[in-house]
Amino acid sequence: MSASEQIATYSSIAWAPDDLIEIRPLQPWQGARVWTLARDMPGHVDRMLSENERGANIFAGILPRTRDGGGTADDVDGGRVIWADMDHCDASNAQSIMDALGLPKPSMVVATGHGAHVFWRMREWTPKAIIHDTVCGLISFLLDTKEAQKYIDKSAKDPARILRLPGFVNHK
Repeated sequence: MSASEQIATYSSIAWAPDDLIEIRPLQPWQGARVWTLARDMPGHVDRMLSENERGANIFAGILPRTRDGGGTADDVDGGRVIWADMDHCDASNAQSIMDALGLPKPSMVVATGHGAHVFWRMREWTPKAIIHDTVCGLISFLLDTKEAQKYIDKSAKDPARILRLPGFVNHK
């Protein structure tokens, strides 16, 4: 699947078409931060690929931003997904762990290059406080299980969280 197809699929699960998304390239080389509508994400793939080829790691805010230029928790009011960030765990293993724990089937599992992000789409837009509490509860649950505790990133819970986008090289 091409990077454009991966971004289109990711966008359709993580966001609604009119959600404002922050794209944030990070070190070792910083590219340009951009805010775009989710439906327009595939149109940014060529630029993101170019920045990725020059060494930038490509991330996006998993919860939509409320204003152009926003990147803090104050710039988020809710979203459509909850997530778990699993380090040093490939996507297949992450899926197997979720299955073994009896969790609902994830909406998507993204290989990050050194781990996996597991996402569940909510039935409807949900306020950030509920998403934050749910993600914190999920992390606590996973930390209490032998299968997941060695992989779960317990810090990946804040509403302004940026996560690696699929289809790009992880330069870490």
